[in-house]
Amino acid sequence: MKSISELMHLIALGRKVAVLPRVLTRPLRDDLITIPVEDLPMVALLLAWPAHSTSPSVAALARAAAAAIRPSAVASPATS
Repeated sequence: MKSISELMHLIALGRKVAVLPRVLTRPLRDDLITIPVEDLPMVALLLAWPAHSTSPSVAALARAAAAAIRPSAVASPATS
């Protein structure tokens, strides 16, 4: 598969099923349905980029991601 659009097309044809983050299902094609899977444990997401990258945008994204996971930025379940 080369794109999310191609994946969605294969799902609509009945040739694939997928577990996807919610952000990839909005907006959803009219010929597909989703159900939330809410009882799974949390998973770690990783940010990856080429080691030789000098892109200011990639650097900014990495800084923002690092800032978002600092303990002070993470709300405990009791306070959210």
